Amino acid sequence: MTERRISAYYTVEPGDTALPLVVDGVGLSQEQHPIHRDAGYEYFHFFRCLQGEGEVEAGQRRFSLKSGMGMILYPDEPHQYYAVESPWVVDWITFGGESAAAVLRYLDIGGSAAFELPRPEVTASVIDAFGEALLSQRPDTKLDISCQMYRLLASLYWNMPAGGNLSRQKRYSKLEPALRYIEEHYSEPLTLALLAEKAGVSEKHLCLLFQETLRTRPFRYINALRVNNCKRLLLERRDMSVQRVAALCGYENITYFNQVFREMAGMSPSRFRQLH
Repeated sequence: MTERRISAYYTVEPGDTALPLVVDGVGLSQEQHPIHRDAGYEYFHFFRCLQGEGEVEAGQRRFSLKSGMGMILYPDEPHQYYAVESPWVVDWITFGGESAAAVLRYLDIGGSAAFELPRPEVTASVIDAFGEALLSQRPDTKLDISCQMYRLLASLYWNMPAGGNLSRQKRYSKLEPALRYIEEHYSEPLTLALLAEKAGVSEKHLCLLFQETLRTRPFRYINALRVNNCKRLLLERRDMSVQRVAALCGYENITYFNQVFREMAGMSPSRFRQLH
């Protein structure tokens, strides 16, 4: 745990609304005192517990926040929080912005939630960078911490549970043998049974891992990888026919390839090559 206690508060100006994420206040390594807000607070809260234990009551729900845990508290929700094991030391950040809710929904945090941080070192490294930005006192600090806030939320993606209690990182590790095989053999015929065998899971479980970890289906993932490689070859090898490019990327049927490419890229392979 860092011993530096850092706090900063910002006035959110009208022009700041152009930023997708806006930070209202920051407290790093703070001993948290009791808070009670009947009408909630206008910004989101992020907490990371460093020491001790606290309890957060948000609406009708109650959350325990212990060392190694994080929490997102949604705005305008009546809440109170207090230590149950002192000292209760936390990092806290209040933030908003037009993209804040959308980013949190992408992380599957649709409301106030507390969660374990299976990779606390990842979040810690981002918060350390956050602290450095605050200490710099540069004129562009507000923009810098907006970028750091995005990094912080993005770092939660792999930490957050993705079905059951496993983090996305652990689910990704289970998928990795299949993903590595796809990357090395994307130009060859691929079947669900083969990929499930590589991952050591059933076909049904493989589909579930793809959906919960990468938010996509196995063959859509394969098509995206193939089309991306097709784009590269279309531009690097302009002397090569579209049909030959398709074959090198795993598409023997040119009609099917054109259909998939158009769906993925929004245009035909020939048009893509012409525009680039």
